[in-house]
Amino acid sequence: MPAVPSESMLFAPLSYYKVNATVVPFPIYLNPEAEREGMRLVSQSAQRHGRFLVLGVAGSRAIFEMLAEYSRRTHSYRLLGNFDEVVVVEFNPLPNAR
Repeated sequence: MPAVPSESMLFAPLSYYKVNATVVPFPIYLNPEAEREGMRLVSQSAQRHGRFLVLGVAGSRAIFEMLAEYSRRTHSYRLLGNFDEVVVVEFNPLPNAR
């Protein structure tokens, strides 16, 4: 995945629709770098008590599951949709998580 979301066709809708959330590109398959980035994203979002979105291809299930597990004490999550094999999951901070 590119380091900058704007350099990927996967994130093209973000150039059209304003998104008020952190968006971090992840690879299709879970690997050590993706796991480190996921832990960092969840940790930073928990400290800010912030929301974040994850976009990935339908085959990225392991990435979504890893993020759900890491964030279970700080964030709830919900599937926003599957748009032509691009899956969007929203993570919202839990009210009492600090």
